[in-house]
Amino acid sequence: MKQNIMVIFGGKSVEHDISVITGVQAINNLNKDKYTIYPVFIDKQGRWFFNEKFDDINNIINYKNLKSTHSVAMLPQDQTLYKTTKNKLKKLATIDCIICCTHGASGENGALQGLFELINVPYTSPNVLSSAICMDKLISKKLFENSLIPVCPYMSFGDNQIQSFPKQTVDQILSKLDLPLVIKPNNLGSSIGISFVKDKKSLKQALILASSFSDKVIVEKAVTNLYEINVSVFYYNNKVQVSLPEKPTTNKDFLSFEEKYLHNPSKKSGMASLSREFPAKISKDIYDKIISYSTQAYLACNLNGLVRVDYLVDSKTNNVYINEINTIPGSLSFYLWKDKYSFMQLLDIMIEESIKNKAKLNKKTIVYDTNVLDNFALNSDNIKMHK
Repeated sequence: MKQNIMVIFGGKSVEHDISVITGVQAINNLNKDKYTIYPVFIDKQGRWFFNEKFDDINNIINYKNLKSTHSVAMLPQDQTLYKTTKNKLKKLATIDCIICCTHGASGENGALQGLFELINVPYTSPNVLSSAICMDKLISKKLFENSLIPVCPYMSFGDNQIQSFPKQTVDQILSKLDLPLVIKPNNLGSSIGISFVKDKKSLKQALILASSFSDKVIVEKAVTNLYEINVSVFYYNNKVQVSLPEKPTTNKDFLSFEEKYLHNPSKKSGMASLSREFPAKISKDIYDKIISYSTQAYLACNLNGLVRVDYLVDSKTNNVYINEINTIPGSLSFYLWKDKYSFMQLLDIMIEESIKNKAKLNKKTIVYDTNVLDNFALNSDNIKMHK
């Protein structure tokens, strides 16, 4: 009997369009002999829609005018996907697992994962807390430091401080960190809102830009002689597995949104179209460090599912710094596993592991039966007297 798999993508996020690409890639690589697929698109207003034809980006672009597009919803403790018509709910399917392809904002920060916990349905991304930790660059850096994983020297500032005291903030930064610097929003991906700053004059503008996207801003000492290394990581067969490394290539100070996603737009292939060296030609010492740090970080953040871990490397000193963990990476990082698994196999593994994890969690003691309410009911005057 086929399993009912919901693929969810889009959302109220600056990474909305990239999420659509990842969702369509997942839909088209699922095994149709094993699964009945329910594509659910979240538009930029946060509304959920279902259409069997959402396996094509053109249909998603024209979702409002597409025949058989239905508004859909799910309810707490009910694994059912409902079609909503005239304020009534009509069952579409009981969902066995949700593949999360939602990048950024409420799709990757734990909010959507919290909803799936309430619905009590397995889902493929890390859980609520792990997602929130990895989405928050400041908190994740502190956790990496606590796990003795190297990070770039950094500072953080709230948007209120930046807007109210811009000059003092700039002076405070330059008293602690030398130029050049990297300024980034605290909780965004896809290189959005990031600036590479080489002089004091540009620093204020970069801080204001980053604070327009997030309530906290991270200021990092830029790595000189920089190259980036990315690996994909997931837990399978009772161990943390780390993919071969990739080295994205760029002529700029950092990898931009355009290079990540618009390098070859005709193929609509997301991160898979990025210019890269794969496998990356790096020393065994650096790769061993990356495997060790990735395994430590995956376990420290209590992750599950498939993630991508990004590193910054100084080519002269060979120092390796963890940059961030993407809990729902672009294209689900399938291209980093080509030597071991096809995209279809990866999706099978993600579904299998998420269902197994949910079954394990459901065995935990969550509800604890007591006679507290009975005692209060017998002594109702105790409640009334405190009104």
